[in-house]
Amino acid sequence: MTFRRFVLLLSIVLFFSLYSDKSWAAKEKKPAFAKLTTEKAKQSKALAHYTMGIIYDGKGKRDLAIQEYKKCLKYNPHSILAHLRLGVDYLILGDDDEAVKKFEFVKQIDPKNPEARFLLALVYATNANFVEAQREYEEIIEYNPEDLRALSSLADIFIVQEKIKEASLVYEKLLEKKPESPVLHFNLGIIYNRLERPDDARREIEKAIELDPEYVGAHIVHGVLLETKGFYEKAIESYKNALKRDPLNAGIYMRVAYAYSMAGKTEDAINHYKIAISIAPENIDGYISLSYLYEKEKRFKEALDLLKAAIGRNPGNAKIYFYMGVIHDKVKEKKLAIENFRKAIELKPESAESYNYLGYMFAEDGVNLNEALKLIEKALELDPGNGAYIDSLGWVYFKKGKIDKAIKELERAVQILKEDPVIRDHLGDAYFKKDLFNKARVQWEKSLELDPEQESVKEKIKKLKTGKE
Repeated sequence: MTFRRFVLLLSIVLFFSLYSDKSWAAKEKKPAFAKLTTEKAKQSKALAHYTMGIIYDGKGKRDLAIQEYKKCLKYNPHSILAHLRLGVDYLILGDDDEAVKKFEFVKQIDPKNPEARFLLALVYATNANFVEAQREYEEIIEYNPEDLRALSSLADIFIVQEKIKEASLVYEKLLEKKPESPVLHFNLGIIYNRLERPDDARREIEKAIELDPEYVGAHIVHGVLLETKGFYEKAIESYKNALKRDPLNAGIYMRVAYAYSMAGKTEDAINHYKIAISIAPENIDGYISLSYLYEKEKRFKEALDLLKAAIGRNPGNAKIYFYMGVIHDKVKEKKLAIENFRKAIELKPESAESYNYLGYMFAEDGVNLNEALKLIEKALELDPGNGAYIDSLGWVYFKKGKIDKAIKELERAVQILKEDPVIRDHLGDAYFKKDLFNKARVQWEKSLELDPEQESVKEKIKKLKTGKE
């Protein structure tokens, strides 16, 4: 069953639960005058067919139910319930056009009917016609400002359309009506975070936790919000609160591990990554994250062993081969690095990072420069605005002796990644080649400011000051 059909069926269940048929007479138009006996007979037959339709619906026999509702409408053409149920059955059978006709008919005879508009909005939304869906929800709210279901659905429509500010206003209205709802506070917190209002976001998430201390998702998001502010110890505390309530959640262990690594507690990070892997051994991200941490700590053998274990779990995962290539490059095993990068590209031809890394590696080593250029151009074709890839292109041009082209690309890369010491170093080298010594010095000094541990850059500046090449 597709997600779209699942949403519709779920909404149909909601429709039947909210719009019961306990009082047929109260919901149908009564004859204004005359021939009472005849009208009673028609109403009786309409009700009989309508009831049979419900029975067939209950047995999943939609076609037979549709026939009964149509017979009902012959005797009572303005039966709102029959039109709605007929529309619902058309939806279940995938005939959206006929369903829309039925719901629109109900709107004509009963403009304030919320169910017809609600079902119409669902059809529009599942067909990505968000403008029409929004209109229907707004009409429901206009007639009944207290309709929480419509308000909540309208907020969802705004979010799908990336109208985050509008969604926040709707959620604020919802919270005025249901201030004790932890879910509403949680959702508003997420929205505030997207609006780059971190303090408001944290306040709403904390309110959700206060209202429901067992709300695992709220504890996790609280940790993420603290993490983004650099409060890693507090983030770890939030994640651990989540683990108390969901102790076998590998994803939470991954978050704890990352926070520990950012807090400089490497062994704690490693231990938590290992727990995450033991809980979810099929989740390759755990292996890759831990191997990355090993690589940072120069524990290359452990990183490679871990990635080999990951290949055993998922031999078709391109990311594993990419990181294998990175580590083999770090330990100067160039042949193995090349093999792994080529394997990553074979498994995932749209892997821009694999094309770029292999091309840049060739450029750094001054080999296969024509292929390096093609690889990096491919990476930029896949990700045109990536500053790191533009730097790689400039560096290939530099290695090929095309200094003017190199300067053009490296200047472009610096504008995108102003705080990257490597790009500044590269641009300084290119300026130096063109005898633009002052410009070269400015770039090298900026590179050293960004990363004071670069001995090679210190040497370049020293030679430039002494007039030596």
